Amino acid sequence: MGSIDHGVAIVTALARYDPSVADVVDTLEEALDDPDDIREVFRRAEAEGVIERDGKRITLGEIRQEIPKPGAIVTVEGEFSCRRCNRAITTGYLLRVGETEVGPYGSTCIRKITGRE
Repeated sequence: MGSIDHGVAIVTALARYDPSVADVVDTLEEALDDPDDIREVFRRAEAEGVIERDGKRITLGEIRQEIPKPGAIVTVEGEFSCRRCNRAITTGYLLRVGETEVGPYGSTCIRKITGRE
């Protein structure tokens, strides 16, 4: 899976939680190194009808790709640094997107990323 396709899969997974654009960008920055790739992910996801943006929030578009089921967040125990805020954590939360897992994130950050806060 190419980096743009991987990014579109991440955006699709997150869109089910109606996240803010900023939170999705934060997540994509962890998976993609190039800001141009992040812009391309949003452009492609919108062009394919996967997501819709209103400037602040992202929602699923009319054409839906396979969306992860409720078990899309995996909990792992150990010593980690949150990928979003860099705090030390002992319980990490991974966002499963297809066969890829993004994270780990702390409890506060995973709630922000998934729009559950």
